[in-house]
Amino acid sequence: MNNSIQKTLGFIKRPHVQIFLDVFRIISATSLILSLFGFFFYTVGYSFLYGYYISGNESSFVSTLNVITNPVPFNHYTVLIISSLLMISVVFLISAVVVYKKKKVHLSLATSVFILVFHICLSIFFTNGQEVPNRALSFIIVWAVPIFITIMVFWMVKAPTRLGTTISGSLYGAIIPAILFVFFDFHDILAQLILPLSTFLVGIIFTFLKEQWFQKYIFKFLIFLPYTFTGCLIIVIVIQDLLQFEITKMIRFVLLFSSLLINIVISFRKIKIQQNDSTGSENEGKTKHEQYFKPLEEAGKSSVITTITLVVVALGTLTPYIAVIGGQYIRDFSNSNRQLHIIQNDRGIILSKGTIISVKDGVYYISDENWKLTIVKGENIIVVDSKK
Repeated sequence: MNNSIQKTLGFIKRPHVQIFLDVFRIISATSLILSLFGFFFYTVGYSFLYGYYISGNESSFVSTLNVITNPVPFNHYTVLIISSLLMISVVFLISAVVVYKKKKVHLSLATSVFILVFHICLSIFFTNGQEVPNRALSFIIVWAVPIFITIMVFWMVKAPTRLGTTISGSLYGAIIPAILFVFFDFHDILAQLILPLSTFLVGIIFTFLKEQWFQKYIFKFLIFLPYTFTGCLIIVIVIQDLLQFEITKMIRFVLLFSSLLINIVISFRKIKIQQNDSTGSENEGKTKHEQYFKPLEEAGKSSVITTITLVVVALGTLTPYIAVIGGQYIRDFSNSNRQLHIIQNDRGIILSKGTIISVKDGVYYISDENWKLTIVKGENIIVVDSKK
């Protein structure tokens, strides 16, 4: 038995076998990444169409699980075109950030003009109407989708070097707008877009904080505050919603006071922050590739893996949500020219009225007058233009 195991291990350690295993790992990892990206790529376009046609008159959330288990058969070419345009927008935004960092006026100006022209072209493609300026202005909100993806890309790059501080900033970016929206009863489309964008944008901003600030007590208190506040909030939700136990004002006060007390105690701890900015002597003789990836190597595998996990979860859940809102907003802006059809059988009985999204195997997928999905199946279906 031991001899067979040793022979197997010896065979695996042979150079040509190791080369084969390395190639197999690379192919497997590449296939997995391409599959995940392809699914995400398709989901963005699908969610936009979902928001445009069948999200109802109120903002709703489309989950990736719904895409997998009960997809609406939108035209694949339409989905791919919309996804491609949104992904191209992401590439433009990332390139623009790189150009702006170079601080060259002529390049920055040319990039801004190019993005403006691209924006006008997209607004003409997506929106209806006669006045191009109004269409271009209304389309601005759709940029929330590529902007969010761009923010997540930079969050993934910056977060591993200062993961704790970055998450603290992200919590601030989520908690403060949420409190303001609840206090002012602000629940329109703009509020739903600001929350996910501010969450990760503030996290990126926190990565640029100076290292010496972390030695000050008040700063450490502010860094730990969103953690203790979030913990207190989770306890309240678990007790009140899951355990069905009513929490009095006294209990809430005790929990809030306890979280502040814990935060004060934790703030006395020393915070060790990884210095991100390398000196000129340290970078001398190194390629740009080495200088770029050095902070990630120093951050450690755990920080990198945690960051990638958070980014994947955020992209997989929040991007479809933002795309749905973008599609719904474009529909609300340009639904005055909506073309409705009457779907009836050969006996003249009206089965539904709305816009036909797709027809597959004799099944009609219809966006009804209330922008809800209606499925009609039967023989001898007649479609009539409602204006006739």
